[in-house]
Amino acid sequence: MTDVRKTFREVLTEEKLFAWHRMLLGQNKKVAVGQWRSQEEPMQVVSGVLGKENLHYEAPPSSKVPEEMKQFIEWFNDTAPGGKLEIKKLRCVLLSRICILKLYILLQMAMESMANPN
Repeated sequence: MTDVRKTFREVLTEEKLFAWHRMLLGQNKKVAVGQWRSQEEPMQVVSGVLGKENLHYEAPPSSKVPEEMKQFIEWFNDTAPGGKLEIKKLRCVLLSRICILKLYILLQMAMESMANPN
């Protein structure tokens, strides 16, 4: 996986993701390595004992994965350094601070309304 460190400035492609997948999973017989998932049943994150499972997440259907990944790769490349929608570090810091401030104000308002229900 040193390839990631050597090529992180390059454009991300479907082929690059598949190559990383093959590097990570090698010849795994239980997983279709180097391709998008294609099984009919949904991919789920589940915990708990059999019969009392707790569903935490269900991924989009396999049929939607290629288009979803196309959109993600496009966003990833567009927002990378030098991309047409490059995310600047300062801008992210400012946006994060604005979001935290907004959350703080909303929490203060909620606590005030709980303390003074009139």
